[in-house]
Amino acid sequence: MRFALVNNERCEAEPKLKGLCPYCHAPVIAKCGAQKINHWAHKSLNDCDKWWENETNWHLAWKDKFPKEYQEIVMNNDITKEKHIADVHLPNGLTIEFQHSSITPQERLSREKFYKDMVWVVDGTRRKRDFSKFLKGRTTLISHQPGVINIYKFYCSEEIITNDWSSSTVPVVFDFLGMPKQGDLVDTRRLPLYCFLPQKVQGQACFFEITRETFIYNTVNNGWQIFTKRQMDILEEAAKFVK
Repeated sequence: MRFALVNNERCEAEPKLKGLCPYCHAPVIAKCGAQKINHWAHKSLNDCDKWWENETNWHLAWKDKFPKEYQEIVMNNDITKEKHIADVHLPNGLTIEFQHSSITPQERLSREKFYKDMVWVVDGTRRKRDFSKFLKGRTTLISHQPGVINIYKFYCSEEIITNDWSSSTVPVVFDFLGMPKQGDLVDTRRLPLYCFLPQKVQGQACFFEITRETFIYNTVNNGWQIFTKRQMDILEEAAKFVK
């Protein structure tokens, strides 16, 4: 995690610093080194948030793209008394969860029900075959706004994305770039983010390309819901002219 409580204040990890987890109040240790972004680590995660996972550099780097005051926010359900640590929670109510490791459909749905207004950002480089599978499936699709924002429709989501995410009830953004090393040659098709929408048009699922900068700007500046709705409107309008 990025923050711990030190003298009851949120602090970033520094060498030899000790703190408490803001969720479970267990002791955490500052991990600082050249190979990984500075972070806090539990001695044991047994008593902490069951949804929390050990974070990769990809995970930490994504969180760091958002203002610090929006990162690692403990959220509570006043009715059920359930609480969890959101990776990023914005003042407009939007929660962003960054997912690298595998996740069961049950846990995914539980998070979506708990956070409600949320978007997933998924590390698409965890399994090497996922990007090639996505590219192969994408070649059969038609873009409805080429040259501006490429928006696509498709019938069989399993041919484009993995079953883990095809039934999500909220938008799922795939990051196929990962953490390339300096000097690596990068396939330019990995540079955009690919956002899969939960809504369907004429029985077809939809996704669109978006730059990283546009994604971050719209989520932080209260424009994400408007932005995704605009893409659906474009598809629904185009569908009127397709027999």
